[in-house]
Amino acid sequence: MVEEDVVKVTSRYLRRSEDQIEEIYETLGIETLNDLAASQPSEIAEAFGISEKTAKNIVRDARKEASKGIAEPKTLAELMEEEAERDVIPTGIDSFDEQMGGGLPTKTIVGIYGPPGAGKSQFAMQVAARVLKEGESVLYIDTENAFSPQRLLEIGGFDEDDVKKKIGDRFVLRQIVEAAALTQYFDEEEGEFVSEALELSPKVVVIDSISQPFRPYGARDKLPERSRMVARILNSLLKYCTRNNALGLVTTHVQANPDAFGKRWQDVAPTVLKHIATYRFSIEFKGRTERVIALEDAPDKPPFEVKVKLTDRGLVG
Repeated sequence: MVEEDVVKVTSRYLRRSEDQIEEIYETLGIETLNDLAASQPSEIAEAFGISEKTAKNIVRDARKEASKGIAEPKTLAELMEEEAERDVIPTGIDSFDEQMGGGLPTKTIVGIYGPPGAGKSQFAMQVAARVLKEGESVLYIDTENAFSPQRLLEIGGFDEDDVKKKIGDRFVLRQIVEAAALTQYFDEEEGEFVSEALELSPKVVVIDSISQPFRPYGARDKLPERSRMVARILNSLLKYCTRNNALGLVTTHVQANPDAFGKRWQDVAPTVLKHIATYRFSIEFKGRTERVIALEDAPDKPPFEVKVKLTDRGLVG
């Protein structure tokens, strides 16, 4: 059954009867605004015999309408019910998962920062591998051109047969190295993230890292623009994760800490990430293969540290 809102959005641009519009959408398998938002304009253009420009406007409006709305008021009982619906994604690091009540909760954005080589990407790939093993999908956005498919297979213990028959179509890599391109990708009206995510339904979306594309925006006069762009990216990601019971995992860089009595490194994540991320972790060297992962910020747990080792199969501890 085609939703009324789908017909309304389309009627803005086409002089067709409601029955005609519904009939065409039924043949395309499009019933909801989310279906229309995830569709390709070329498909709509061909089905209705219209220009691709008009079809793009229809899809754009569908995305805009789908993302609209002020959250309805909720009782405490309803909030607790929603909380119970969250899934928990294990990382495979036993001591870490135990402290986190089983792993990383969905419907959240999680941030992790640390110096180069400490294991931020290893952590992200480890979470991705666990999700793939459970039959779910992963969208991995690499902004540093550093992703290694072989390392993912090694951490997950996957072989060529697994790639061909089980996980090959459930892992999608996007390499986006410029801030403007990354912001455009996550644009809720015209970006590709919405349609790709709705088609793939990833349980985990990784941005590794959010820092790299915004290095040219480090000057003081560029900070407001950087904040606006990062906010658009993270709000779009959080909206998807909340609606689809998914996890957003975002890595960030560090810089040397001038405070001789503090940590060697300090997080340089955009301030907006510190506000939007529900949980923030740091990972730091404690030896050649030893690392410490620390919970820095959380609404429901006290800070903790766990000692782990970086191995061929990822982080263990």
